[in-house]
Amino acid sequence: MIKNRSLAGKWAIGLFSLTLILVVLAFSTQNWLASDDRFYGAKLEKMGLWVHCFRSLTGPNDPTQRLFFSGCRWLFDTYTTGYAEIRSHLTPPFFIAVQMFYTLTFMCTATSGVLVLMLMFCIDEDRETCFLRVIATLMGLSGICGTLSVIIFGANGRSYEWTADKQHNYLSWSYGLGVLASFLALCDMALFLVDARIKQRKLEGRGSTRPKVKDTEI
Repeated sequence: MIKNRSLAGKWAIGLFSLTLILVVLAFSTQNWLASDDRFYGAKLEKMGLWVHCFRSLTGPNDPTQRLFFSGCRWLFDTYTTGYAEIRSHLTPPFFIAVQMFYTLTFMCTATSGVLVLMLMFCIDEDRETCFLRVIATLMGLSGICGTLSVIIFGANGRSYEWTADKQHNYLSWSYGLGVLASFLALCDMALFLVDARIKQRKLEGRGSTRPKVKDTEI
């Protein structure tokens, strides 16, 4: 239980709770990139990993410009006429890489959340060290994948070709949450490893202080 944990363990679980919230928000919200509201002719309003919001976007293969997209739509929307045809235009290779890496971040963090609950309520002390190391590994992977995703998006996000107003785009608060979550995940990895080391030393100390039973001849 939490009350029996070391200081590093308590900090690790508390920091993990914050990290999980930040990862979920960054993964699900639609403010990774936004356009300046003061610029009237912008095509983009804001976008996340899975939702795009437009002011007025025309398809790249629509020279007559009779079809316009406005409002927010899920990336895999199948009900809007013509939206499936421009999906590849909205998701260049770098953006697919960002989606892939941050999905791995979300999956590793969510799996760690299940393991943390098991650690708090189900696991006995003899197996805690193993669980702590597994959680630390998952959080390390989460932090690495998250860092790669925010670096790739930060380097390429503002240069979206279809926005046509790149100078008015800026990285918004969902992206900031992603950066912070990636940093905290790496900090969490270190804290769980410290807690695992403390638990291992306690188990070793307990084993060395047990009285030895002498064999007696019958």
